[in-house]
This record gives sequence, C-alpha cells and structure tokens, in this order.
Amino acid sequence: MRTDAWTSAEDGLTLIELLVSISIFVGVLAVTLSILANTARGVRKDEVRTDAAMDAQLGLARMVRELRATYQVIDMTATALDVRAHLPAGDVRLRFDCDVAFTPDDPANPFDQDYRRCVRRTAAVTDPNVDPPLPALSGGNVVLDRICPGASPTSCASATAAPVFTCRITAGAAAEPCHRLPDPPIDPDDPPTPGEPVDPVWPTFVEINAEVPARGGTRDAAYGHRISFSDGVLLENLELQYETSN
Repeated sequence: MRTDAWTSAEDGLTLIELLVSISIFVGVLAVTLSILANTARGVRKDEVRTDAAMDAQLGLARMVRELRATYQVIDMTATALDVRAHLPAGDVRLRFDCDVAFTPDDPANPFDQDYRRCVRRTAAVTDPNVDPPLPALSGGNVVLDRICPGASPTSCASATAAPVFTCRITAGAAAEPCHRLPDPPIDPDDPPTPGEPVDPVWPTFVEINAEVPARGGTRDAAYGHRISFSDGVLLENLELQYETSN
C-alpha cells in the first residue's frame, strides 16, 4: 500500500495535459497583450486629441488678448484682421492671416494638404500717419495650426476657406464675415469738409471661429471629427473712438 501511495504521489502531467495547459496560457497571454495594445493606442489617440485642443485654445486666447488692445482697424476680412494695437512692447501694427496654406506638406499624410493656419505678424508703429510694412508671411508666427476649412463635420477638404473672423453690427444681429461697413449718412448739421477723406467704419465686435482636426498632425483616421472653438472680442478702444467722434 505504501508503495502504491508513493507511486501516485510521484505521478506528473501527461504530455496531452501539458500541451493543453500551454495552449490555455498562450491564449490568455494573447488576449491580455491585445487588451494592453488597444489601451495604449487609445491613450495615444487621446493624447493627440488633447494636444490638438490645447494648442488651439492657447492660440485663440492669445489672439483675443491682443485684439482687445486694438485702437485702429486697417483691414478686416473673413480670414484676416489687420489692426493697430497697444501691446506691452509698444504700439504695433498687428495682423492675423488665417488662410495660409499648411507647410511643409507631408506627402505621406493625406489630410494636411487641406489644412490652413493663422499666422501672426507685427511691425512697430513709428509714424501715426503711416502703416509700417509687415514682414513676409514666412517670417510670422503660427498661432493657430491645422484649421479645417469648409463645413464638413468629418473632412477638412474644401474648395474655399470657412470664415474665421465673423462680426456682429449689433448684439442682436446675425454674425457675418467681417468687412468694412457702409459710410454713415451725412449729418446736415456737420457736413464733411470737401476733399477730406472719410474715416472707414468697422464692426467693433469680432468672433473668432476655428475648427481643428481631432487627429492632430497624425495620419490616423480613427479620430476623423473636428474640434470647434469660438471666442469673441469687443474692440473697446475702437468703440470709444466712435462714441467720442459722434
């Protein structure tokens, strides 16, 4: 009896049992590694989306902060703002161009060929009667990158750029692409001096709208949607100037 008990205690796994155990272990390991890989890819995508959103928020905040210091408008369009502003560095001509082609173009990335970007340029004002020349676009700073033009919720491809700058004439008016306003009617009690140029009238409330791809600068199409940002700025100095002149 002791010999039989000793022999039973010494029995090991058969080859079939060992193969089955290894197969189960390999299967569990494969599932675990697949879950970890998917989790890592998800984390990476979320990081890219977060970075894209953060970059856009910082750029938009800078534009709003600097445009608040505007005291004169040189030009306004749906994709560009050209103003004079009181910045900490002094009085400058400040221009944002937001329909600049995205460069350098990565041939391997099918998305960045349709992106646009906002480029910031400045020039010190030395003569109040002369607009100083601006540096070339290549010498400016990118403040908003990878802007999606057009209205598609999934694609950045578009034949025309979407309005980045929209203006409201009054608080209740609908927003429309920024542009010069019609000259006000002549005041019969204060007619203009013959030959004297009429100061252009511009909107004083500007909205900045930008949509950036959630995929950031990657070629991954998993996040094909856009992230929308919008903010507004009241050109208080310009509004005060209108009130003072009237």
